[in-house]
Amino acid sequence: MKNKAAVLEEIVRFAQERGASDIHIGGGEIWIRKDGRLIRVKTEADAAVRACEEAEIVSCGRTDSGAAILPGTRQRLHRYKSLGTSCLCIRLLPGIVPDAKSVGLPDSLVSLSALRSGMILIAGPTGSGKSTTLAALIREIAVKRSCAIVTLEDPAEYDLGAIPGSRSLVRQRELGRDIDSYSQGLADAMREDPDVIMLGELRDEKTAEQALKAAETGHLVLSTLHTTDCVQSVSRFLEMFRPEARDSARGVLADVLEAVCVQRLIPASDGGRVAVREIMRGTPAVRGLIRDNRTHQLKTVIQTSGDEGMVLFDRDLAQLVGTGRVAEACARMWASEPAAFQDYLGTVPESG
Repeated sequence: MKNKAAVLEEIVRFAQERGASDIHIGGGEIWIRKDGRLIRVKTEADAAVRACEEAEIVSCGRTDSGAAILPGTRQRLHRYKSLGTSCLCIRLLPGIVPDAKSVGLPDSLVSLSALRSGMILIAGPTGSGKSTTLAALIREIAVKRSCAIVTLEDPAEYDLGAIPGSRSLVRQRELGRDIDSYSQGLADAMREDPDVIMLGELRDEKTAEQALKAAETGHLVLSTLHTTDCVQSVSRFLEMFRPEARDSARGVLADVLEAVCVQRLIPASDGGRVAVREIMRGTPAVRGLIRDNRTHQLKTVIQTSGDEGMVLFDRDLAQLVGTGRVAEACARMWASEPAAFQDYLGTVPESG
C-alpha cells in the first residue's frame, strides 16, 4: 500500500539530518529553522501542497496534534490557513524523553523531582524549551519513585509512557482529543488518583484556581507560563484572578510555590543553542514576600540566595560566558540588564 505520508517523511528526515528544530510549509515553500535562524529549502513547488495534504491525514484532521512521522521520532504539528492556503508548522522533538543532563538542568532543578506536593512553574517565551524541561523533570520523577502521573497537553509532545527505567504509571491526555479544556481535564484528573499532574499551560483563572487547589491538597503540579523573569511569573499568575479573588490566591500560592524557572535558548559558541535560566526557590523569604504582596522585592532575594539554588538570568548568562559555552559578544545581545551582566562577568573565572 502506498505510504500516505511519503513527502512529509522526506521533509522531516531532511530537516532532522540538518539539526533543525522547526519546519514551515505552505504557499509552495518549505523553510527550516536551525539554531534559531530560518533557512529556505529548495524543493519542487507541489511538495509543500502534498505535505500539507498528508499532514491532514496524519493529524486525523486536528489543528494541533502530536505525531511520529518517522519511526523513533516525535513531532508537534500545527495546521492553519494563510490567505486561504493550507500551511503547516512542525516542531521536531527528540525521539526519546530527554534526561536532566542532556538539557543541562542544574541540581537545584533536578532536586525538585523529589517533591511530593507543591507547584513548579517553568516559564519563558515561545520556543524556549519549556516543554523539554518539563519532560526532563517528569522523567526524573518517573524513574525515582513509583507514582501516578497525569499530563494534560496541547498536544502531547513526548511519549512519557516510554521513559527508560520508569517506575511510574503515566496517563497522557490531549486537549481536543481526550479533554475539551484544561480546566475540565484538571477536574477529571483529580478523580484519577494522581500523585503528579503536569499541565501544558496555565491560561485562565479557573485553570489556575484548580491548579492551586491540586497543589494545596497534596499533589505535585507542574505547568508553564509565557513570562520573561521570575518576578513577572508570580505577578502574571496572580493577574489571572479577579481582584476580589486575588488576595486569597496570593496566600495559597505563597504556601504551595516550590520553584519558578524562567529560561531562554540562545546560540552556543560551538553551534546549537544552550538554555539560560533564572531560578527562584520557594524559601521562607520568597513565600513571605508573595504573601505580603511585595513581589517587587523578589529579585533581591534571588540575587542574594545563590547558596539556595537561586540565580538571576544575567548571572547565569555570565557563567556560561565564563565556561566558554556562550561567546561574550552574543551574551551581551541577550542580557536583560547590560550593566548587571557586566558586573557578573567580572566575578566569574575565565574558561581554560
